[in-house]
Amino acid sequence: LEAPFALYMADVHAAEPDQVGYIMASLGIVVALFQGAVGRVSSKVGDKAMAMGGLAMLAVGLTLAPIGASLTWLLIALVGSSIGRAFAQPGMLALASRSGDEASTGRRLGVYQSAASLGRILGPTIGGAVYLWVDVSAPFVLAGLLLALALIYWRARWRPIKGGAAP
Repeated sequence: LEAPFALYMADVHAAEPDQVGYIMASLGIVVALFQGAVGRVSSKVGDKAMAMGGLAMLAVGLTLAPIGASLTWLLIALVGSSIGRAFAQPGMLALASRSGDEASTGRRLGVYQSAASLGRILGPTIGGAVYLWVDVSAPFVLAGLLLALALIYWRARWRPIKGGAAP
């Protein structure tokens, strides 16, 4: 979201850089506020359900964000996706940390962090290219659809590892 977002805001909503900064800061505050509820949500529904629900909210929010013509619609969708991110990231990290035997925890978390870093490298690169070559809305929709596909695949393939996290 972050890389093409400033371009999108300038091109579609004529936003200045400081306005984009305020929006991004506000979305960060939303994430921080909702991450404060992660422990309670996780204890009620479990890490898997929390992570999957968060990913679903993130996917829907990103996909719907550019569809409405108004800035209000965009911001509502982005707040929804930010809430989803607040629950998805800790849930996935918790699942990764408990999804196997204790001896391989460091390796699993290392792979998880490496994949996240790769996403932070490839995401802006692909998002910028899609923004320029396809459409200004395309990075949002592509990200949302990729998240939805990953969620569907994860749901279909989920098999808890013996001694690991429960489904």
